[in-house]
Amino acid sequence: MIRMPNLFRATDNIRASRRFYELFISRLLFAGRLERVILVSRQIRRFATSYGAKDAGFFTYSWEIQAYVNLQDFDSAWRVLRAQERALFKKSFNLHKRKWRSDDFHQLLFFYSPLLYLRGNYRLGCKLMETALRMASRRKNWAFETLWNVYKPLRKPSTVFDVTLSHFYAALGRDLTEWSLWKSFVDDFPPKLFRISNVSQAALRKDASMLKPLFEWIVSERQKRLFSGGTHGLRDLTESPEKVRKRQAATKRGILKVAEDSRHEIIERKLEELFPEILELSAQPTLRQLLQSRGH
Repeated sequence: MIRMPNLFRATDNIRASRRFYELFISRLLFAGRLERVILVSRQIRRFATSYGAKDAGFFTYSWEIQAYVNLQDFDSAWRVLRAQERALFKKSFNLHKRKWRSDDFHQLLFFYSPLLYLRGNYRLGCKLMETALRMASRRKNWAFETLWNVYKPLRKPSTVFDVTLSHFYAALGRDLTEWSLWKSFVDDFPPKLFRISNVSQAALRKDASMLKPLFEWIVSERQKRLFSGGTHGLRDLTESPEKVRKRQAATKRGILKVAEDSRHEIIERKLEELFPEILELSAQPTLRQLLQSRGH
């Protein structure tokens, strides 16, 4: 058993403790030490409880879920999600009847719905995915922002981030044009996007398969235009290449400036001091390297 420090007691600083624990877990996850992520997450929750700040350890549930997803153990990931629910809200939700709030948006979109799909519960998962997308539909440019949740050209999703509404509809033997928000979704894309992508808006309204060429064009165009690792949404595509290039250059300069901050080296040394096993992990990038990679 590898010993791990109880930072809550050692530092008496919940915010700093959580920060170092998250950096440590992210290193483990990146290195594929998935079983270790699970053990560490549970140990951190025990440390938080013993410190008298149980909720300080709740952040670990999402890391544990991700580790189980990476292991393709979706049933265990689901059990941890429901445990997180009970920890946060002191009760289990009735997923069929719950009146979901806007605060639930992220959880519905990236945890509840996709895990239900990956476990074969398509009907309920579809309902919750549609609920999340209806929440999103109240926002500006919602169709573009949620496109990756509505469609991806993947035949078989394997992670929570792969699952889209189109996967649910395919599993249920339905056409995506049957979605109650389909027309609103298509019409929310600006006309200019259809003109420059050579995908007809009228054709997309009638045929959901036209999402594939639109999606592929968007991905291709973004790869050509975005070189900073940062994105500014729909305007990355609809504005002129020159304007996008200037904005990307400014974004890249900002990222590199952050990457060159000497404080990253101090944090890195402290992290290695607190968790020596990091030194044994293969090919681990430093904080600075991770940030610099976004600037190339």
